[in-house]
Amino acid sequence: NFLLTANPTSKLKLLAWYHIFHLQDNDVPYNVAMGPSATVNGGDSSLGQELDLMLSWNYGPRQNLILGYSHFFAGDFYSTNGSAGLFDGDADFYYTQMTVNF
Repeated sequence: NFLLTANPTSKLKLLAWYHIFHLQDNDVPYNVAMGPSATVNGGDSSLGQELDLMLSWNYGPRQNLILGYSHFFAGDFYSTNGSAGLFDGDADFYYTQMTVNF
């Protein structure tokens, strides 16, 4: 992975993070509950790559707001594995987080 951060002001932080995912050995990827995502082994070892962008703003002494965006570029595993029903497209997601410290 590659990480780049910048602090344009004392209250603003920018982050860009790039990840590259590959399978080790002849395994399958696992979901959040540690169940296999594919029913058969095989296919390309490239799971994909992900770009994460985040903006963090400390707008008060105890308040913080985070805005984020991620894009997952699907690898060749999903189109070359023989499992039925695997989604082989890219994915985007956005998130917002606010923290207040007491």
